Amino acid sequence: MSRDRYGCRNHFRRGSCENSRTVSRSRIEQRVLAGLRDKLVSPESVARAALAFYETLNRENRDRRAQADADRQTLAKVERAIQSIVKAIEDGMYQPVMKARMDELHAQKAEIEARLREALADIPDINPNIAELYRKEICRITELLDDPDFCLEAAQDVRALIGEVILTPVREAWRGHGRSERCAHGDPRIRGRTPFGPFSF
Repeated sequence: MSRDRYGCRNHFRRGSCENSRTVSRSRIEQRVLAGLRDKLVSPESVARAALAFYETLNRENRDRRAQADADRQTLAKVERAIQSIVKAIEDGMYQPVMKARMDELHAQKAEIEARLREALADIPDINPNIAELYRKEICRITELLDDPDFCLEAAQDVRALIGEVILTPVREAWRGHGRSERCAHGDPRIRGRTPFGPFSF
């Protein structure tokens, strides 16, 4: 439609929809911010989201630590096996089969070492008090949007939380009542790390 107003693309470009109503960008932004304040920082939603995030992150950390411990134990066994073959060769007990076994052990060692190097750095366990920290951060961002010196930075933070806003007009709006259903979705790129789903506003 335009940079500052939104409307139905099918109506204005193709004429295939009877919904001719438009809504200003500023109005949508105000409603989204109100949704952030009222929906995402309510005590219930913050506590529920923080607990889910806390449990998921700590479980992933435990699994990652367990895998790393198992890899280190296996690596120690492989290195002992290599040293045993080396000692046997030094003692004059070389057998042709030892070469194939050494190649196998060295390949296994390289694989384990690569896996340990490439493992993601352990993310610190999250304190359950993150709920209050999150609430304060949302409030801080929304307050900064009114500050001309920081509004651009705050807007980027909001965009990181909101991936898309879907406007779905109900039929009454087509007849001039101006009502529509709005739904904001979290950014799908970070949804795996944030437990928030869509919320209406």
